[in-house]
Amino acid sequence: MHAPSVGEGLQARPVMHALRTAHPTWQFAYTYFSPSAQAFAPSIGAEICDYLPFDRAVDADRLLEALRPSALVFAKLDVWPVLVARARAKNVPVALISGTLAEQSGRLGWWSEQLVHDAYAALNAVGAIDASHAERLQSLGVSASAIEVTGDTRFDQVAARAAAVDHSAPLLRALASPRPTVVAGSTWPADEMVLLPAWQRTVAAATAQSSEQQARPRLIIAPHEPTLSHCEPIVQWATTQRLSIARLSEITATPTDPDVVLVDRV
Repeated sequence: MHAPSVGEGLQARPVMHALRTAHPTWQFAYTYFSPSAQAFAPSIGAEICDYLPFDRAVDADRLLEALRPSALVFAKLDVWPVLVARARAKNVPVALISGTLAEQSGRLGWWSEQLVHDAYAALNAVGAIDASHAERLQSLGVSASAIEVTGDTRFDQVAARAAAVDHSAPLLRALASPRPTVVAGSTWPADEMVLLPAWQRTVAAATAQSSEQQARPRLIIAPHEPTLSHCEPIVQWATTQRLSIARLSEITATPTDPDVVLVDRV
């Protein structure tokens, strides 16, 4: 399994874990190319984790001879043309998971057609994140018969984690509320410049429809950097708008149901 950076690694990891569960005796190798993925790599759970060598025939042949893989799988989009060609020459099936190709991607240009068309055409199986991406992947050379829309594994793993959550845990129990709730995660001040005025309008519209507290929407906001300088303007905004606000540390100590919950720690 090759995932060049952390983003692709997040798409590869749930697949690797699912395969590990289904086939505990299989051996897995995980390669990456960005230094940012080096610290992430152990979470994949593969027996072998290392950088993928440069895409040269001599290195591809040495890699394939050393690992003798039953399959070669790329995550998201980046395929290595020489490695794919050498793998197919050795009858190693090649696949792509969470296949993604943005509408304005530079890979749709003439140079890409010349460089990587054969590599994409050689893929035995491709799981695309949706139908539109599947169609664009065909323009790179992927065979229509090889493509299946399978979704984005990054989102699948989040849904799986959410389904496994223990709602009786102290933290979640303190945050429980029957009110409609929106969670704004990892926000920056530029995000809040858009979010907070929109939230004011949302609250005003809901209040106009019903005066009941349970109908009043609630916002949980988690700043990317929950420093005092980042959190204080949010507190001032809520106070100015006459919205009750409580920090997460306050709610876990004394459960309440404020209009705004400010996550003030990591």
